[in-house]
Amino acid sequence: MATVGTDELDRPVGETARRLALAWLAEADDALDRLHDPVDVDALHDFRVALRRFRSTLRAYRPYLKGSGPKKASRRIRDLASATNPGRDAEVAIVWLEKQADAMSQDERPGYDWLLRRLEAEKVRCYDEARKRIARDYRDTRRRIARRLSDFEASCEDAVGPDQRSFALATGELILDHADDLKALLATIRSPAHESEAHDSRIAAKRLRYLIEPLRRSVDGVKPLVIQLKSLQDVLGELHDTHVLAAEIADSMPAVAAERAGRRHVPATDPVGSTTAEGVVDGAVGLLALAQRLQQRQRALHEDFTSNWLAEESVSFFRGLTTLERRLRQRGEYDPARTIR
Repeated sequence: MATVGTDELDRPVGETARRLALAWLAEADDALDRLHDPVDVDALHDFRVALRRFRSTLRAYRPYLKGSGPKKASRRIRDLASATNPGRDAEVAIVWLEKQADAMSQDERPGYDWLLRRLEAEKVRCYDEARKRIARDYRDTRRRIARRLSDFEASCEDAVGPDQRSFALATGELILDHADDLKALLATIRSPAHESEAHDSRIAAKRLRYLIEPLRRSVDGVKPLVIQLKSLQDVLGELHDTHVLAAEIADSMPAVAAERAGRRHVPATDPVGSTTAEGVVDGAVGLLALAQRLQQRQRALHEDFTSNWLAEESVSFFRGLTTLERRLRQRGEYDPARTIR
């Protein structure tokens, strides 16, 4: 995983940020080389994460990276990073469904099996499409962006820009900004139904983690903060996954009803699965049971989140971020009075 060395903390922020962004692209390249290995099940995930870290770096340090990447190419990178999302959603849903298998009753099993087959087909289709798109578009897009980043990097040591702030000082400011944003967003999650609020908070936590994680070998105190952010991402991520699957189940109900209506005159001895008194497989029973289980899981996740992040327990986390910023500030000065609001 890409890191920032101690010496790079004192380099101009634009220079170090560009080097970090190029390191994430190199990790995406490595994952791409593994993408067609059927044994390597992590390649696509690693590729997606590397691109997201790359985009997060560009986003965080945007004020210091003017002219570093064509907008069109940057949008393509964004789209490539998002291309695997539907397949990933299906994959996560399949894992959750498989954990429910033993608890499904005979009446619930037809709907369960129907949804599992649907998601497995969706996963294969979406991942195949994503791999084709990545193979078609990534390398050319990557060359365009890397050329701009590398060209600037080669000349930035001799350039005297309007802002020669060090990477350490600029990153310290960014940490406080990201922490303020995260703290405000977390306070908006007041119930399991606050889907968009939880999603926005998860993204904010991920951006903060991507910001501080490269510092783990050069600045003390980063590792425990990363662990806490991962824990927060896990809770909010699973909550997001339950919302996605709940929407999938709701969207599936009309299809199940249509299939049931189409089979209304099929004999009860049909081998598809269990049947109602009319001899028709009722998949809605299983889907409704799964929806209820998802609601229970959402409530449990929200209770977990509330007890750990809307209470005093989170105070030490944000205090740790302020301490991290102060360590970075020791390498220079900009505003010694500022803390997380």
